[in-house]
Amino acid sequence: QHCPENVSTFSQGVPVEQQLQELLSNTKGKTQAIMDAAGEILPKGTGKTGYKKVAETILSTLKGVFQGVVYKDKSGHERYLKPGAKAARLFRQGPLDPAKRFTFYDQNSCTGTDIHQTDEAKGILIINHHNILRDLLQAAWRFRKLDKGQTLTIHVPEGSKKIICERLGIDP
Repeated sequence: QHCPENVSTFSQGVPVEQQLQELLSNTKGKTQAIMDAAGEILPKGTGKTGYKKVAETILSTLKGVFQGVVYKDKSGHERYLKPGAKAARLFRQGPLDPAKRFTFYDQNSCTGTDIHQTDEAKGILIINHHNILRDLLQAAWRFRKLDKGQTLTIHVPEGSKKIICERLGIDP
């Protein structure tokens, strides 16, 4: 057996901007969310400027596609950043059309965060060999309609793919 086709790898140990550009470059603006269950994009303990940097990078990588990026800040408040804005604002469901916004779920917000997504939303789920099944499922089900049209592609850091495939007894 081989790893499924919808499992992709990305570089580790590179700046966050490069990781995001790599993850989003082939999506043609069709991906609407990243669920970082592995904490690869925004490691735990990252200061609040890290969240804004992630949002700015998503907006610049997918320039002109989205009206803003929604994320939970270090304090657990849902915020959104619009293109060109100097600061993020508090988010309440509604200020941005779900079809025209991007949602970034860091490792902490992959559990218990409920931000409405469109019925046909496409997302990227980032996992690594340290994730347990519960973490993977919690992150995936940020898409509440995953069984009704929403889709995810799985991305793992290059170093984790081999370990995961070995543990599953399949060829990488």
